[in-house]
Amino acid sequence: MIFAAVLGLVAYLSIPESLPYEILDAEREIALAKSAGLAPWNEEATIYVLGPEGYSKAKEGTNGFACMVGRSEPGTRWPVCFDPIGAKTILPRYIREAELRLQGKTEEQVRQDTARRFLSGEYRAPSRTGISYMLSTEAVTSNGKDLILAPPHLMIYAPNVRSEEIGVVDRNAHSPMVLFEGDPHGYIIVFVRDTPPELTNLGPLPKPVK
Repeated sequence: MIFAAVLGLVAYLSIPESLPYEILDAEREIALAKSAGLAPWNEEATIYVLGPEGYSKAKEGTNGFACMVGRSEPGTRWPVCFDPIGAKTILPRYIREAELRLQGKTEEQVRQDTARRFLSGEYRAPSRTGISYMLSTEAVTSNGKDLILAPPHLMIYAPNVRSEEIGVVDRNAHSPMVLFEGDPHGYIIVFVRDTPPELTNLGPLPKPVK
């Protein structure tokens, strides 16, 4: 996945040459996958782990959510949890694309395979608004040149949306971002920050005075 730097929110790493996907110990991979979501529902989500030949289901969930440690460019490793609609429509694409890369397919071959599956109707855009959670502090992704540590963020499903359509302002801390512009699996990205302690224990809003 490709993210632009936003006012120093990402830390850059150098990409080693020919770095393959890292195959983690299953317990470590499961813990990383769950770190993308929120308790308590992340404990009840379906969990996928990566092996030498692709992803397999490590745990069958009960709530429709699904978590994985995604891989895209060599060296990337980004924990993500999908809500039920994302688990049905977006997750299969990520699983398939990673498996093709493990088979040695080129990025052009991966792109063509994805395009064919959209044309056939196998892949489709989410039918409603939803969220992919990427709240882990250990997400390693790419800006197209270097590996970067991505800050915790939420990814709101935004099929076929472009930055100019929603007023994105580059390098502005208050602006969202658009990932995969014009793609049926596009996202609006919103970075999250720690909630001040005084906001965590608020009760119901006061009733309006008549």
